[in-house]
Amino acid sequence: MLKAYNNRVREANGIALVAYTEGVADPEIEKGIPELFDVHIRMDGSMISSSTPSGTREAPYRIGEQGLLVG
Repeated sequence: MLKAYNNRVREANGIALVAYTEGVADPEIEKGIPELFDVHIRMDGSMISSSTPSGTREAPYRIGEQGLLVG
């Protein structure tokens, strides 16, 4: 289902955004999710990281009254 969704969005020149909680879905499904998308953003409670084909970057973050504060 996610692959079909991602393909339809790409065909329409759009960007697919999928959020999920690790450990909730079937492990076989979770293994396939990263290979469907070009950019992966992971938040673990204190660090935010983004992984792209060109590399990974990370920074500390917190959620405050003004929203997501990175750095």
